[in-house]
Amino acid sequence: MAAERPHAAGDGEGGVERAFAVQAGRDVRVMVSPSLVDDAQAAALAREIAQEISEELTFPGQIRVTVVRESRAVEIAISIWKWMACPPGSAPLSWQ
Repeated sequence: MAAERPHAAGDGEGGVERAFAVQAGRDVRVMVSPSLVDDAQAAALAREIAQEISEELTFPGQIRVTVVRESRAVEIAISIWKWMACPPGSAPLSWQ
């Protein structure tokens, strides 16, 4: 599995959403679901994938394995002054 593609090492693991290699295969990034994988499991997963790559591949130097576990929340703030400066049903002056 990992012998053909280093990033394939993380594909079969539980909670893995995506896995890909960057920087000419010297860096493997594994995106995991934050609801399924906690911090300790992410660290253990990185160690397991690095060990699997070491055992199955022959390569010069090193390959870094990074497990990314994140959740994001985004909100948009709109200034009330822009909306007060224009009549109802029309766009603010800055949008024209």
